Amino acid sequence: MQFIFWVLLALLFHSYIGYALVMYIIGLFRKQQTIIHTNINCNKVSIIIPAYNEVLVIEQKIKNLLLLNSNQLQIEIIFITDGSTDNSINIINNYPQIKLLHQPIRQGKAVAINRAVQNATHSIIIITDANTLINKDALLYMLPHFNNKNIGGVSGEKRIMAKGAVGISESLYWQYESFMKKTESSIHSVIAGAGELFAFRKELYKPLQENLLIDDFMLSASILQQGYRIVYEEKAIATEPPSTSLLQEANRKVRIGAGAAQAMKILGFFPYKNSALNFQYQTRRVIRWIIGPIALPALLIFNYFIFHQTQSSLFYYFLYIQIVFYCMAALGFLLQLLRINLKLLTIPFYFVFMNMCMLAGIIKYSVVGQSVNWRKAQRQEISHS
Repeated sequence: MQFIFWVLLALLFHSYIGYALVMYIIGLFRKQQTIIHTNINCNKVSIIIPAYNEVLVIEQKIKNLLLLNSNQLQIEIIFITDGSTDNSINIINNYPQIKLLHQPIRQGKAVAINRAVQNATHSIIIITDANTLINKDALLYMLPHFNNKNIGGVSGEKRIMAKGAVGISESLYWQYESFMKKTESSIHSVIAGAGELFAFRKELYKPLQENLLIDDFMLSASILQQGYRIVYEEKAIATEPPSTSLLQEANRKVRIGAGAAQAMKILGFFPYKNSALNFQYQTRRVIRWIIGPIALPALLIFNYFIFHQTQSSLFYYFLYIQIVFYCMAALGFLLQLLRINLKLLTIPFYFVFMNMCMLAGIIKYSVVGQSVNWRKAQRQEISHS
């Protein structure tokens, strides 16, 4: 039991802290490649926006895209609204320069993306969410990376508007994720592009399985399996509003947990020929998504029984630290319900919340499955401010 305890603790430490330190130190000794952003050879781009019942944000998204700095670029904008029953289709039709794909049946995001890519006419594809706003120079920062023939994809930076207790919690987490993506990209490649803003070569696109739950990760995996790199561009920013409530955020993360279980089932443990990518995948996905959520309650249970068997002062302190940590998380949860944010308690709360939602998603997928036509999480209104 003690052996299992130490292994689980080591894996958790490695996934969240040890790996970050190692990658950061390696990055310090790697020579950074200078990208000349004025030299854009791949200047034909199709922007795809899957939009199911997005009437509340669709016009603002259209205006945001039309204001993008398109110097030297040929841009095709494609909205795909399969299954939508609101007024978003009529709004899109008010803009003749935008291409609309629509069919009355909703078959899931992966099917919609497959059809949109098939209808795209340009060599570079960008997929972005309907409820995100992109900074006006994003394309000018992303596209020059494709001058390097080894680059198959470019991920933008996802930012969460730090509005309210839920927004601040999610924003802190994504600041950590952005740091990790930047570090990984400086060394070799990120393991997954951000679905909110992701560019890739159309020639590398392989149709997604129709039942996929997390299309952005599996699309990234496909590009990496073909021997290409995915780089991170921190100056291309997709800003997204937070969920309207803790319940909405929980539903979203449970779905991500189900998608993680599905992805692990499809990819296995060694999906790449590159050993460094497999190391990243096992650390950032297998341990973070699958082992971590199981390890948290397991560590507490094992710690309790080991202490009662051995009366070890070391395990007493470990048990005490865990109890204090979970009490802080519980207090953070209560403050979230009251819409009060205290960063000291936000971090332990969100860490536990995120992992428990992932665990619930894994169990849900394993027991009853998860439909590709999930109910969208409600998000706060987006704004330019």
